[in-house]
Amino acid sequence: IVTGATDGIGKATAAECLRQGFNLIIHGRNEDKMQKVVKELRARVPEQASADIRYFIADASVVTHDFAKLIEPFKDLHITMVLHNVGGSDVRPGRSVC
Repeated sequence: IVTGATDGIGKATAAECLRQGFNLIIHGRNEDKMQKVVKELRARVPEQASADIRYFIADASVVTHDFAKLIEPFKDLHITMVLHNVGGSDVRPGRSVC
């Protein structure tokens, strides 16, 4: 899983994981942008064309998301690594960030 995977370091990390043979679950905030990133990843790493690339959309700054529901489609997968790359998290006192 790579969060914040539609730009910058997150996107580059997702591409490298794909290059190394990992299947991916990537996260972003924008559906259109995410679909473009998935296409770009497949084009950048053609030797992994059969890799499984899945994604979910969520704005991590919105505290009302039901994250358990968002990740439900992935519950039966064997996840070996989580790379948390979301920037700008709200870390005010009293806010759970776990």
